[in-house]
Amino acid sequence: MNTYSKIPTLMAGLVALLFAGLLGGCTTLENDSETRLEKERWNSANEPTRFRGIELKTKLDALPTSGRADREIWPSSYWPMHRDSINYRWKSEELSPAEKYDKAFNGWVPPEGFMDLKPYKSGNNCEEYDKEYYDQLGPLASIISGRMGNGKARDGIDNDGDGETDECDDRDGVETWFGLCHAWVPAAMLEDRPQRTITHNGVTFYTGDLEALMITAYNRSGADMIGGRCNDKEVKRDEQGRATDVDCRDSNPGTMHIIMTNYLGLNKTAFAEDRTYNYEVWNQPIVAFEVSQLDEISLEKAIEEVGLTGETYDHNTDARFFYKVAASMTYITESHESAVPADASRHERTDRYTYVLELDEDKNIIGGEWTGSSRSKHPDFLWNPRRAFRSSVPNLDLDNIRMLIEKSRQPEQPEPIAPSVEPVDFSVTSGVEIPDNDVVGVSVELTVGSGLTGAVEVSVDIKHPSAVDLMVGLISPTGEKWPILAQGAASGRDYSGKVTLDPAPVGDLGGTWRLHVSDRLSADVGTVDAFSIKVTPAAE
Repeated sequence: MNTYSKIPTLMAGLVALLFAGLLGGCTTLENDSETRLEKERWNSANEPTRFRGIELKTKLDALPTSGRADREIWPSSYWPMHRDSINYRWKSEELSPAEKYDKAFNGWVPPEGFMDLKPYKSGNNCEEYDKEYYDQLGPLASIISGRMGNGKARDGIDNDGDGETDECDDRDGVETWFGLCHAWVPAAMLEDRPQRTITHNGVTFYTGDLEALMITAYNRSGADMIGGRCNDKEVKRDEQGRATDVDCRDSNPGTMHIIMTNYLGLNKTAFAEDRTYNYEVWNQPIVAFEVSQLDEISLEKAIEEVGLTGETYDHNTDARFFYKVAASMTYITESHESAVPADASRHERTDRYTYVLELDEDKNIIGGEWTGSSRSKHPDFLWNPRRAFRSSVPNLDLDNIRMLIEKSRQPEQPEPIAPSVEPVDFSVTSGVEIPDNDVVGVSVELTVGSGLTGAVEVSVDIKHPSAVDLMVGLISPTGEKWPILAQGAASGRDYSGKVTLDPAPVGDLGGTWRLHVSDRLSADVGTVDAFSIKVTPAAE
């Protein structure tokens, strides 16, 4: 189910709004209705230039018919108030995101037996909880629970004025759709998403925990807003089927067309909307759009489409051209709490709209009118969030959250492995013949793997009728040399020997080693049958 968190005061002109999260996320807007036009034409609340930062094109033939934001917008929970917002223990046997933050950053230590205490849970048996639990919360969790969570459902006050106190059926006015959707949208649009589980200061944070903390930091954030805030549960309509309250009639479809084509089409940038035109607010990020119909129509057809009678298009007497439009906007919906990032593509949803665009003599869009079912199903207002400079919630530091998320986006480092002290063997069997009475002799090569250091033991197995004739040496990959057998040092038949190199080789032992064998006296011929190197890594 989606979230519908309300947005507070709309100031005149191009302003930033502050979302009233610490007040429960649900207040109303002050409207400047007296400055608005009675008819559905372009008015100050619907000026596209209320969105700052992008130079907008308004000429219809310069606007694309489809587009998508480049940046991926991440889905997450809206952390509903009735479940105590981010103080909800969403993962079994784990602290809540707020409790984890208190433990990692605010010096809070869970008292003995704390995990056994039962928090408030909405439902038929909502009275069955441990009040001691709330007395033992850390500083952030206390603020979340009391001001942004379900505190009103258990405070002993008749908060909804129905004559009952802390009743279970409606949680004393804490509705199930109250939550942090107004904070999730800008966080998901403007902040990097966490990628994996991390541990910091001995506390394990899953991606769901990190999302919760970042969303909460955006509880009050700046934004530009287009359109008015409809507060009507039952929307009254005129003879054409249009809402009589202009705040329930906008946002203007001409404005929406300009914003979606400029932001998503020309600039590949997302924006946000309140999906419903009535008192409920469904905040969603818009990530794509497509215009499936864009047909010029006559004045007479435009009058018919919008439900007027007569020969005059009364809704906007400045309009000279009219276009019948069918368009869709794709938005991201919420996901469940999760230990891993949710797949954004699985949380895309699409709304379809029909409307008439009103153009001036130069075919610039100057207004619009909803048609058909879109009169009762269209965005209430559009908004363009700003990136936060600081957290809006006490005891929650935005820099700490960004640090945790950056840590979660780094490649996971493997656990260090203790270096092995077991010997590693490399060997070759050759059977290569040793030239008789030839100082040049013969070389046998052996490749040793890289990344090894330590003591080196060389083993040689030579078949020869007179070992006294032999001289043997070793050359490392770096050119270091060691004598293995001096000429005249051996006697009898054959030679098999093991020698530990001294001094030990320097650095990495990897590369090609060469055993050089020569026969310094005449009359006998032999072969080098085996050559091996054993490396014993140095213990740290």
